[in-house]
Amino acid sequence: MSVLCVRSACCFPNFETSSGDYDVPYSALMTRRVVIHIGPPKTGSTTLQDALHHNRDDLKRMGIRYAGSGTQSAAAAMAATRRRDRTTGRQVPASAWKQLLKEMKNSIESTVVVSSEWFAAATPAQIRTISQELPGAEYQIVIALRSLDRVLPSRWRQNVVEGATYSFTEWLELIFSPSTNPYSTRFWHQHRHDELVQRWGEVFGQRAITAICVDDADPDRLLRHMESLIGAQEGALGSSRHVRNMSLDGVTVEGIRRFNLLAEEHGVPPELRYLTVTRGVVPQIEQGVQSDGSSTGRVPAQYADRCVAESTRIVKELRSSGANILGNLDELIVDRNRFNQVGQSASNEEERRSNILAHALFGQLRALALTSIRTAVHEDYVPGVMDGFGSPRKTTPQDQARQLAAAVGSARLGVRTLMLLALKLLGLGVRELLRKIAQRLRGRS
Repeated sequence: MSVLCVRSACCFPNFETSSGDYDVPYSALMTRRVVIHIGPPKTGSTTLQDALHHNRDDLKRMGIRYAGSGTQSAAAAMAATRRRDRTTGRQVPASAWKQLLKEMKNSIESTVVVSSEWFAAATPAQIRTISQELPGAEYQIVIALRSLDRVLPSRWRQNVVEGATYSFTEWLELIFSPSTNPYSTRFWHQHRHDELVQRWGEVFGQRAITAICVDDADPDRLLRHMESLIGAQEGALGSSRHVRNMSLDGVTVEGIRRFNLLAEEHGVPPELRYLTVTRGVVPQIEQGVQSDGSSTGRVPAQYADRCVAESTRIVKELRSSGANILGNLDELIVDRNRFNQVGQSASNEEERRSNILAHALFGQLRALALTSIRTAVHEDYVPGVMDGFGSPRKTTPQDQARQLAAAVGSARLGVRTLMLLALKLLGLGVRELLRKIAQRLRGRS
């Protein structure tokens, strides 16, 4: 997050425009304070970002700008940390970060706030670069802390939504593996909270780091602490009860995981799988399905010792970090009573429902002709074109070409996916050309 301020508002009596933004020469501005909320993931970021986004106007009247136009500055943070866009497979352009910086530099508010959990993925070199973007600014880095046994199930579910095919137990084995692997490296880079605090503190100074202990029983506490940090009135960020951030139930997550397996088996590009689930399935469920308030899942008991040991070590290091800690650090030490003492196995009905969901999702891709068909329902069935009331008929190359063109026009696909579709269209065109040549030859004979 970042905060900017003008020397004195009284020097510019007519600085506010009709749109509520400010039109002041850049030379008249002076950066005073920059607040960056870096997450990490699964620590209440959605609640905080939704509150900041929906209270933009009220915050602006208090001299606080929440930078960016959406709920969070994900694209800018991904550009700053050199990440790839999951929907395209391409690296996020640097222009996204530069655009956010421009807004921050041209802001007249005394405080500018930036938030994205993507910042938690930054390397030490990237953190140093971020610190140099606004010379002379007074930085405040905000990090949310949550108990490890709460983070693990939530993070795995998010991984599945983003395309993972491994089960929760398989993933936990990778996370706690004594040998280095990409899964554990990526997870602990963001969730060894003490090392995250240290990494940012080495650049900005430990006094510039504020860590907030998230209380699952009182999610509004995070909002109240944030209000205090940015200088907003108490209650300005509202309540977490107004945030719709439904956790998917176990059957749904397992259905999505099985869909990922099916899609991978049939060669569906990862960008298309990601697009299907994150831009279609999950938003639709969140919009149209009422949450039953069921448990979001627990870590199996066999991982209790490792979770307790890791969380104890994290808390010990945080106590001596020199960072400003808000909340009770003891709440971050894992409670053994929260583990599944008896291994949970899905019932036959849950297995069936997950399987139905997986095949339903995959069937939609087949119906749009976005994936190859390796098994046929029966000899004459080709999904995607229906004649009459559900009576299947064989498709022509023209039918399939029209389907592909419509699908491409309605989805934001990556270069790899578009190339595969183009090759398929080319193949259809060649087949059609050969068919017509054969017809003419037969007609002449």
